[in-house]
Amino acid sequence: MKETPVKISVELTTRCHLRYRMFVKFAPGSRIDEQDLGPALFAGLLPAPPFADRLIINGIGEPLLHPRLEELISLTGRHLPPHGSVGLQSNGVLIDRGRAEALLDAGLDTAEFANDCCGSTVPCGHCQWSLGGIRCLS
Repeated sequence: MKETPVKISVELTTRCHLRYRMFVKFAPGSRIDEQDLGPALFAGLLPAPPFADRLIINGIGEPLLHPRLEELISLTGRHLPPHGSVGLQSNGVLIDRGRAEALLDAGLDTAEFANDCCGSTVPCGHCQWSLGGIRCLS
């Protein structure tokens, strides 16, 4: 068994552009403030990646709303071991062709998509936008 972390997950923002009631952030009584992780605090995490295989950007918020996402992905990539990767978990709604290229140019290696928006068997508008974002990264 490996003695050091294999995967590190980092929440860059608690901001979310979708307001679905099933999200914990929007549950009755929730008091989760809208905040972004600052670059200085993020940089403080970077001694850890050489011991990890993967850093995943995820969380309660939508990572694509972080104003310096690509910069932080690039910074992370410079600290990972050669076999390491930078991943992103997103609903994909905010990804268009330009954003996809910027993410890939910054060093994004993997992306995971989840869209629990409406629970319907017929995709809603947000589901369609999410699929469009996935196609842009394909």
